[in-house]
Amino acid sequence: MLYVFYGSDRAKCLAYTAKFLTAVHHKRPEAEHFIFNEDNFDSRVASELVSAQGLFEAKHIVELRDILAQPNGLEWLEAELPGLVQAEHIFVVVETKILALLKKRLTEAGAQLKEFSAVTSKAKRDNFIYSIGDAFGERNRQKLWLTLAEAKLRGYVAEEVFWQLWGMVVNLSLAAGEPDNQKLPVAPFVASKLRRFGRNYTEAELLSIMGELLVLYHETRRRSRDLDVALERWVLGV
Repeated sequence: MLYVFYGSDRAKCLAYTAKFLTAVHHKRPEAEHFIFNEDNFDSRVASELVSAQGLFEAKHIVELRDILAQPNGLEWLEAELPGLVQAEHIFVVVETKILALLKKRLTEAGAQLKEFSAVTSKAKRDNFIYSIGDAFGERNRQKLWLTLAEAKLRGYVAEEVFWQLWGMVVNLSLAAGEPDNQKLPVAPFVASKLRRFGRNYTEAELLSIMGELLVLYHETRRRSRDLDVALERWVLGV
């Protein structure tokens, strides 16, 4: 069984996850509880747990927190999706953001999804944040840098900018794997943009950029560096 809890309201998401896991432990007190996060995720070990038997209880609990921030996290989840859904074990994925294309695949496979969205302030409901993804999609370095600067002036924080960029890169990568005649699970206008922007990048380039963004994000978090500055430098090199 696969459960996916996600959303911008991290506190509510984690609180619900803790409550859910407590209830599961109450029903399966002897079950082993394995926890993976962005630092210790091992796809080989995680795959073994899909079909492995527990020591004291046949069914175990596997918590996968923020694994999509790992280079092979998304690839592993998509590859193991059928087995995760059909397994008698409990798999719980906790993420900040699940993109539309991945959400569609998870839902179609039978995963149980629950979203926790934070309330957005009126000051930030001008939709300007989407201009960052558009500038990247157009592959216009100057426009992307100027848009980044404007977003900062409008009060958007570096985390919001990063996830907007990340979302566009992942959406383009996922869309690249869909046939041209396949309807994407997004609004027609957005689907049209993804198709158009997709012509500006190869799949190899998108995968490389995903890797660069992952390294940038983790390095700034682990070394307490300024994400704003790191993003500006990265944009100048795109």
